[in-house]
Amino acid sequence: YVWFDALTNYITALGYGSDDDSLLKKYWPADAHVIGKEINRFHSLLWPAMLMSAGVELPKQIAVHGWITVDGQKMSKTIGNVIDPLKLAEEYHLEAVRYFLMREIPFDNDGDFTHAKFKERHNADLANGLGNLTNRILTMLEKYCESKVPAGMHDANLEKFLVIEIQPEYAKNMEKFRFDHGLEAVWKLVAHSDQMISERQPWSMAKAGKTEELNNLLYNLSEALRQIAVMIWPVMPETAEKLLLQLGLDFEIEFKKSLKELQE
Repeated sequence: YVWFDALTNYITALGYGSDDDSLLKKYWPADAHVIGKEINRFHSLLWPAMLMSAGVELPKQIAVHGWITVDGQKMSKTIGNVIDPLKLAEEYHLEAVRYFLMREIPFDNDGDFTHAKFKERHNADLANGLGNLTNRILTMLEKYCESKVPAGMHDANLEKFLVIEIQPEYAKNMEKFRFDHGLEAVWKLVAHSDQMISERQPWSMAKAGKTEELNNLLYNLSEALRQIAVMIWPVMPETAEKLLLQLGLDFEIEFKKSLKELQE
């Protein structure tokens, strides 16, 4: 009976049964009803039955997530292994905490947190991965192009890699709540961009006076960084906006443009 009373709050809070149901019409049915696995039974059986009997539309989908364990054990005040996310965010940064949880913990299953895993993921993916790539690209833009993204020709291989592999993989997994796989696709682009720098050696182009070739490379590396920024925005909004600002771009414009590209 407690659940039957509690579940109705989802729609009564929006005005169901009252004189003003404008919020109900605006927000219901929910696109995704996100719940923990321990209360799946009530939300997947009782709640739909209640809604159907009342003639109210069902949520479009029910997304059920698992638990976060610590060193393989369920968090417990008795054991003393509870992780305070606020303290963790103070120590590392909120963006890094968000990234770890989305990248390391599969949404549809249990995932384990350890400080060792957190530091490893932070250093490998954020500091040495995205951070290093960003620094390399921005430094070269400053050194060779007066801190401006040069005009250039699209790199056919990079464009093919983006359109055929990265963007579809990212969009498909984010739609399915597989954020870990979606972010994995983004970091494939990070690695690919780093490889482009190592193989083509823009510093050698500059030394040899190959200005057009250098501009083309830096243009395409900047485009890769733009794509990365837009794709990480749902998880790391501050980092994404900072990256676009450093590229001299307007965030809202770029996000809408890339969102359209992903949908197509």
